[in-house]
Amino acid sequence: MAGGEAVAGAVTGYVILDRDYHSQTAVDRIIRELKDSGLECHIWMRHELESYVLIPSAIARVTGLTENRVWIMLAEVTEELRGVVLGGMVDARFSERRDRRVTPGPLVEECGSEVDQRWADVAWRLEVCPAKEVLSGLNRQLQAERRTAVSTYTVARALYRDEVPGEMAEVLRRVDRIAGKE
Repeated sequence: MAGGEAVAGAVTGYVILDRDYHSQTAVDRIIRELKDSGLECHIWMRHELESYVLIPSAIARVTGLTENRVWIMLAEVTEELRGVVLGGMVDARFSERRDRRVTPGPLVEECGSEVDQRWADVAWRLEVCPAKEVLSGLNRQLQAERRTAVSTYTVARALYRDEVPGEMAEVLRRVDRIAGKE
């Protein structure tokens, strides 16, 4: 009996993973492999869990700034992270390849095209930029304006129920069901 067959069904659970720039093909493969091992899995559509608190209206409430000003600041901060996003995409997509002898050149072009097509959309940038780096850059700007710094915790606490992204709400409901709270 192969090792995977011995484990299949012996362990159950619900795994939640960051997307980390993986392609949809890789995400589907990971979910399938974990399911074959008896585990349910959710991989965030956004870059990482912290990305779900990059909500300008909540940040505005925490900082006392207007929501428009927060959008402008987030646009400036994320603009500086374009290379980080592109590099992360190329690294993730290259690691997904079975044949790594192939040069990454075509991947750079493919990922660059994807980034170019969507980069003007600041809301998309908030989904794909590393949230910790976005908050760090935002805090530098806030401190320069003598405003209170924010954290994932303070922004999450400021979220209104209708601002919680649907995907996150569904995952939380799933966790509650598994824990027997629903």
